[in-house]
Amino acid sequence: MSWDLLLTKSSTGGADASKPTALGPLPEVIARIQQSIPEVDFTDPCWGMLEHDDVSIEFNMGSEEICAGIMLHVRGGGAPAIPITKLMKDLDLSAYDPQEDRELTLEEVREALGE
Repeated sequence: MSWDLLLTKSSTGGADASKPTALGPLPEVIARIQQSIPEVDFTDPCWGMLEHDDVSIEFNMGSEEICAGIMLHVRGGGAPAIPITKLMKDLDLSAYDPQEDRELTLEEVREALGE
């Protein structure tokens, strides 16, 4: 399996989707991710790595001071929905599938990734 998924601030009623809200300063976002999923390796603060149940998840954070979103690159077969949906809940994030060009609900992420 190979899948990309963009995590951003959760949408709120009336929010302008063309102007996403930043997640915050990069070091703070990394700390929040590691609180949610301690196994993520941020040796490179722009590009975290998680090896989990026969799947790898890369966390592309960018190098800007303020993190706009997290692009996840999911590879392998295991059960990536578990850490991804936990992160979405813990950080109140929305998921966007660039291949489908649409926002996904938490349940759709679970179904797509086989939780």
